Amino acid sequence: MQIVPNDAPPAWRVTFCTLYARFLPNRVRDGSFVMNCTLLRDRRGRRRGAELSSPAVTRTASCSCGQLTVTTEGEPVRVSVCHCGSCQKRTGSVFGAQARFPAAAVTVSGEYREYVRISDEGDSRTFRFCPECGGTVFYSVQDVPDHLSVAVGAFADPDFPAPTVSVWESRRHPWVSVPTASQRLD
Repeated sequence: MQIVPNDAPPAWRVTFCTLYARFLPNRVRDGSFVMNCTLLRDRRGRRRGAELSSPAVTRTASCSCGQLTVTTEGEPVRVSVCHCGSCQKRTGSVFGAQARFPAAAVTVSGEYREYVRISDEGDSRTFRFCPECGGTVFYSVQDVPDHLSVAVGAFADPDFPAPTVSVWESRRHPWVSVPTASQRLD
């Protein structure tokens, strides 16, 4: 179990707590967000630090008009960009960017329509878009039925995690660059 000592500077010193700790709920501010925290006390009730847990990340993606929204809990299991011709046509851009989440971590609000297409690999992809403005917000892939992919641009968050996978590299426009650490697939 990780703890933060009472006199820890902003760059938290992390140690391990003892079995004698009792837990009392509290919250600790770290930078721009509030982290979940539990105060730790020893057998005599003296304060010994705080146990920190990662903050639950909640993000909301929406279509252009805001009628269709998707709320996600936690970090995506994969962020990727796709350079295939179908994604270029679907997005009106030179690639599609998507974040994959477990379906249980996604909540959808609003009306949507579906468009199903067969990918170059032969599996079906069901795209969900707003019937008012036409913005694609999320989709599912036949081969990954327990996950949903959300269009990264629908989050409108410049701090969203960078892609770790780039697919259909052979169709990537030569002036487009992706993070060097990304796995590249064709």
